[in-house]
Amino acid sequence: MVVVGGGPTGYSAALFLTTRDVPVTLIERDSQPYQDPRAATFHPPTLELLAPSGITDALHERGIIARRWQFRDRRAGLVAEFDLAVLKDDTPYPYRLQCEQHKLVQMLAELVADHPLLEIVTDCEVVDVQQSSDAVELRLQSGGATRTMMAPYVVGADGGRSVVRKSQEIDFEGFTYPERFLVITTTFDYEPLGYAYSSYTADPEEWTASFKVPGDGPPGLWRVVFPCDPEAPEANLLDFAHAQAQLQGLLPQKES
Repeated sequence: MVVVGGGPTGYSAALFLTTRDVPVTLIERDSQPYQDPRAATFHPPTLELLAPSGITDALHERGIIARRWQFRDRRAGLVAEFDLAVLKDDTPYPYRLQCEQHKLVQMLAELVADHPLLEIVTDCEVVDVQQSSDAVELRLQSGGATRTMMAPYVVGADGGRSVVRKSQEIDFEGFTYPERFLVITTTFDYEPLGYAYSSYTADPEEWTASFKVPGDGPPGLWRVVFPCDPEAPEANLLDFAHAQAQLQGLLPQKES
């Protein structure tokens, strides 16, 4: 079995397959997991799914438990707060667990790295996949060289632009919203101002979402998500002064 893609989906597939004695070759085009701000929330069903492997315990060691989450109004403040403790009779994890996606990938990679049924190939890109009646042929590029590999089955875990999916002309139904988001990471602590570790703030002009993540903490970091003009130059959006103005517009703070 070949798994294409070394993100959380690919490594989870490798974990579950090798646990069931299925030999796996995992192919990832990069050498290290992305560490940019991506998903960072784990819900109870995911924690239950990963628990037998020990990954859930590892996530708790590095993550932040968020028992409450909120809907807020930018002008009126708190609208509704949900206490996930009401799920205590339905799950052993009645909360959201905040931990960055790249840390999950690192945990999974470390867990399966020495498994005798798993081979991990990095810095290698799958550029084409051809399927016959009894096998799959993959064309790989690495270090400027091209080679092929045969496999009985291939799992495409290579993202929204999946080469595996496109090679088989499998539709990716739906559409892309003409939206763009700016994610700002700050050391400013929103909790004393009443914000839960997971909060969604509505506004007709500029909604926001805010989350606390572990970072290299404690004490952790806050991520604040803003919508932005899809046509705005990237350099303007990533300018520090612009980011500071966005945060000040949400909650003005005195300079220290």
